[in-house]
Amino acid sequence: MEANKQLAKLYKEQFSDLVNEIISENEKLEKSEKGTCPLLLKVPDNYLNSEMKIMVFGKETNRWYGETISDFNLTIEEYNRYNNGWLFSKGGPFFKNGISKISQSLEKKMPGKKISIIWNNIIKVGKMGRGFPNSINHITQKKFNVVRQEIDVLRPDFLIFLSGPSYDQHIRNVIGEFDLVKVNGYRANELVELKFKNISIPAFRTYHPIYLNQKRKTVEYFSTLSDKIKNEMLTKNIVHLADSAKYEDDSKKWT
Repeated sequence: MEANKQLAKLYKEQFSDLVNEIISENEKLEKSEKGTCPLLLKVPDNYLNSEMKIMVFGKETNRWYGETISDFNLTIEEYNRYNNGWLFSKGGPFFKNGISKISQSLEKKMPGKKISIIWNNIIKVGKMGRGFPNSINHITQKKFNVVRQEIDVLRPDFLIFLSGPSYDQHIRNVIGEFDLVKVNGYRANELVELKFKNISIPAFRTYHPIYLNQKRKTVEYFSTLSDKIKNEMLTKNIVHLADSAKYEDDSKKWT
């Protein structure tokens, strides 16, 4: 698939410098603080042919494929293994209570719609404990700030951030500035639309699935989110049909 070739090229151009610096930095850190392997995306063959493509972001990957290694192919294939059905059946709460529940909610609201979800992280290199070490994140920002380019390659129709409000600045660091647009019935820290200044993709941010599950809010929040996405899709389709009709009318003037 052309998209995977573009991603691999993007990653390979920066991979060696990134992992070499992280491996060097890891030597100074305690075991739980050491940086993991970077999260490298690889999409299934049917992704770009889907009627709706959604990129869902978590915070960072804890203990992702162990400490940073210099083998590019092993690193990218770990994502492929997760994405090949394994994550939905055996993955943690982010997948079972997050991505799977979003997918189910969307399918219920839009039956028959071919929907593909690709998962990503705001922070591309986590640590062997929980969270991310600031020194490693500084290296990642300098050597591997690729999220914006991943979006360009994969062209998702929607972005969803399951990160809560505390990661808003990190989102700005990897994608760009945005305004918060209120979703009726919710405070900005609960569920909000992110209106990016440098991309036109509709984006929404809510809490991490663990928090939503603890508060028993998963069904409610994801149902509201699905309604917003459905309405955005209807608007897109209406605009697309209007543009197509205008193009046909303009074409007739020249025939």
